[in-house]
Amino acid sequence: MRLTRPTLMGPVVVTHDIKDLPGDLFNDALKSEVTSVQGSETIASGQFLLLPQCFGNIYLGETFSSYICVHNDSNQIAKDVTVRAMLQTEKNSITLSTDPPNSTDIVPGATVDEVIHHEVKEFGAHILVCEVSYCSGTLSSNLLTFRKFFKFEVLKPLDVKTKLYTAESDDVYLEAQVQNITSGTLSLEKVSLEPSDFFTVTKLNASVQKDPCDANIMLSGGSKQFLYRLSPHNISADLKLLVDSKFIGKLDIIWRSNLGEKGRLQTSPLHSNSPNIGNIRLSVVQIPDIVFLNEIFNVTCRIVNTR
Repeated sequence: MRLTRPTLMGPVVVTHDIKDLPGDLFNDALKSEVTSVQGSETIASGQFLLLPQCFGNIYLGETFSSYICVHNDSNQIAKDVTVRAMLQTEKNSITLSTDPPNSTDIVPGATVDEVIHHEVKEFGAHILVCEVSYCSGTLSSNLLTFRKFFKFEVLKPLDVKTKLYTAESDDVYLEAQVQNITSGTLSLEKVSLEPSDFFTVTKLNASVQKDPCDANIMLSGGSKQFLYRLSPHNISADLKLLVDSKFIGKLDIIWRSNLGEKGRLQTSPLHSNSPNIGNIRLSVVQIPDIVFLNEIFNVTCRIVNTR
């Protein structure tokens, strides 16, 4: 079974006007409901935790936890019991758990259990394969094996859209829009840009809200925008490498659900369009702010051979 956090159990709100035929019948019943919050019965906000009744949704970047239990239902000892768990996706087959070095014997009515954890890094269909091998009877060579399959779907939690702008100063501006496409509320713990070796990054995000925590809350369907400036380290020395390398970095996003479950998502490498500078690059290094008519002034330029 999957291990997941409980949810808040709320009352079913059925109310009416006191002028209606039932009078205060429904309102009194709602006030006596044990799951309702006193004074806020009609908000449908519960005060009890409800254990999950189904597998639930699991999103990309979250940690998948599962409880595996092997029980001996027979009246014989199961010898040399080994348990293996694998997670199969469309692209990979990941080993989550293997049997210990010393195999286990399970007496009738006994169990062997284990908890496995795995950070989900692919979305789409996943199959958890649990394989159990054991020997039954007096002959240890009578090896038996069976498998159990559990299929579940991994969904995308965030929709990330990026736009890149290259300025004449060789600075690259990245605008990122992060949208919550889950069914619940998320709290953004960290949104950062990990630049490549050619750039240094500067955050240009500013919040005008009084409470900085409010800026990190994303309702279902809500979105946030972030802006970064990437500046090259040494334009004159690394210009040729800068032009050839289009990789600027990747976004790293960490969030938590409304009950504290942590998730992490990294975008694929972000690439910018290389500037079309030709064989010779001319840039202005220094120029006076004010010049006077009919007077000579100095301008410092830099010419770089990019071939």
